[in-house]
Amino acid sequence: MELSRDRSPMYSCPRFQRCGAPVCALDPQMLDRGGSRPGEERCKATRRVRLEVAARFPSVRLPADGLTLDEVAKDARRAKAKAKWAAMTPEDRAAKLAHLVPFKAKHAADYPQHAF
Repeated sequence: MELSRDRSPMYSCPRFQRCGAPVCALDPQMLDRGGSRPGEERCKATRRVRLEVAARFPSVRLPADGLTLDEVAKDARRAKAKAKWAAMTPEDRAAKLAHLVPFKAKHAADYPQHAF
């Protein structure tokens, strides 16, 4: 089902007129259009902008709620890592952090702007 311009979130994106990305997270038919190929333009709208645009169209069902598929996967990985960290005992957390100390010392010169 094709939506009219005034009812489709992708037409409300501030970058729409200049966008050449073949896959748009604000397109209700995003998954039907296939994926992008290497070298093709990717969405330049920020996550915040896409979420704001998607929020203005609550009746339109977006496959990833305005997020790119990469962002959905990244959010899932972060949630899994956060849950794993939360499930660790304080001793296990301390051991993991202690394991990072040699790495930080070894690579501190590579990142002079960071205070390790």
